[in-house]
Amino acid sequence: MRILEVGSWAGTSAVSWGKALEEIGVNGSVLCVDFWKPYLDLSVDVEPIYAEMNEAAAEGKVFRLFQHNVQCCGVANYVSYQQGSTTEVLPRLASDSFDVIFLDGSHRYEDVAFDIGHASRLISDGGIICGDDLELQRHDLPEREHRAAVASGRDYVLSEAKGCHYHPGVAEAVGEAFGPVASWEGLWAVMRRKPSWATVTLDVSNLRMPLHLLEDPDPSPRSQPVIETRASTLPERIWTLLRSGLRKARARL
Repeated sequence: MRILEVGSWAGTSAVSWGKALEEIGVNGSVLCVDFWKPYLDLSVDVEPIYAEMNEAAAEGKVFRLFQHNVQCCGVANYVSYQQGSTTEVLPRLASDSFDVIFLDGSHRYEDVAFDIGHASRLISDGGIICGDDLELQRHDLPEREHRAAVASGRDYVLSEAKGCHYHPGVAEAVGEAFGPVASWEGLWAVMRRKPSWATVTLDVSNLRMPLHLLEDPDPSPRSQPVIETRASTLPERIWTLLRSGLRKARARL
């Protein structure tokens, strides 16, 4: 099973993919593509977290943390990486060469649209394109409010109509490419059925936190991963997507 991850940051999801492959017992690989350099526009996104992320990327801390987590979690035999922007890396990859593509890079509309465009070329028939940060879908939003949010270029905005925050660039690019998609608390997915797309059904009744994200009883700094998780169930949802939703893929590989 060939997995492409666009946007890896500190390695939370990359390790989750690798551990899921290990648990299922499937021969597979995870190729991570990330810039690992500052990319956020601080003139638009002024909250302190964005400056902190840019600073961590500029100093190389996040890239070193990614490497550390992959190694300490024991998935280095599954995970490889190419460092660079998606505009540099994705065009070099061969068409129809991946069974799963996970998009979690830049949230800017232009960037997400570019990544989806190449993912549509890179995914094999019967494969799954999925991603994170689709809190609200384009068809559920008032058009005027959503257009203004996309035009603002901001990463994360409040929808007054819905009373919650969302990533307008992700909502616009996903809606434009696929229309309404199956989603689970921000995780979204579609299946390639050439020449079109099919709905993905996922049983999320037994979500669980992967063991590598639980506290390590060994305090040794050499053996303990230092994974930055965010306040979401993304690792659980990735784990479930691969363990239950993609078991069918093994039969055709």
